[in-house]
Amino acid sequence: MMDLFSKTIMAGFKKKPRSSDPLMAARATDPKTSKDAAKMNPKARMSQKDRLLIVFDDALPVHHSGRLGDVALNAFEASAIAKLPPESCWWKRVSDLKEEKCIQVIGTREDPRTGAQREAYIITDEGRRRAREARERHANKK
Repeated sequence: MMDLFSKTIMAGFKKKPRSSDPLMAARATDPKTSKDAAKMNPKARMSQKDRLLIVFDDALPVHHSGRLGDVALNAFEASAIAKLPPESCWWKRVSDLKEEKCIQVIGTREDPRTGAQREAYIITDEGRRRAREARERHANKK
């Protein structure tokens, strides 16, 4: 049975991003015209890894001193909160963040789509540092 948190994530995940969404940008395989247009967008999007890092960083509902209340997210939940398209291979970015020691496994959470248990992650100190850098980079683009 889905909890309120999972229902909220599922509701947000069902909305597919539009190509006019400021979070969309050109891919490496896109033609030069698309890349030029993406550069002209004053709200150029963050990379998927940066967006996921910020989601994991924002999942801390209390101050860092006691680290109580860390919210563990599975890969699907983090991707839904970051509003990554389902076809974008977001699970690979989560795996990259895990390998780069930006997030760590602390247990499991139920996947709201299937009910299966999936690894649950929290951000590490390295992840917080990189999330802060991502926010600064993005703030400078606005």
